[in-house]
Amino acid sequence: MGTYHRWPNCNKMHFVPFGFVWPQTLSLNIVWGLWFFGDHRLSIMPFRHIGARHDLVTKKCKVMRSRCAGVMNKLASIAIDGNKITRLRDINQVNSQDIFLYAFQTIIPLLYETPCRPEDLVVDTVYEKMRKKNLLLNHDDNIHMDESDAPSPV
Repeated sequence: MGTYHRWPNCNKMHFVPFGFVWPQTLSLNIVWGLWFFGDHRLSIMPFRHIGARHDLVTKKCKVMRSRCAGVMNKLASIAIDGNKITRLRDINQVNSQDIFLYAFQTIIPLLYETPCRPEDLVVDTVYEKMRKKNLLLNHDDNIHMDESDAPSPV
């Protein structure tokens, strides 16, 4: 689990260190892990907890966070619909890769005519394919984390 970070000239606590830039070139598989488990190397909580308004400074980072949420929510909803999990909290370090591969193998044939490997795709590319094929969840359909899954407010 990550820690809270202090920024210069700011009395609020943040989920990311000052100067954090949302990763854009990491594979979908790597981002899945960051989304649910964070980046222990940088002491960052699961990326799903990072607030666009509070923790991200640039518009580009905010857009990337939104796109990640869209793709990760869709992958998680595929796992829920396929009875692999019942809620987001069911994803853990042990089953995460199996759940990701199930969802990935379910969605990729809907997006691409030829098979793809998870390590070959980045979130931005998958998001655009999902958007063009109208496969993203509606805002009202987004999967919300359980109350007990949210980090405690500071």
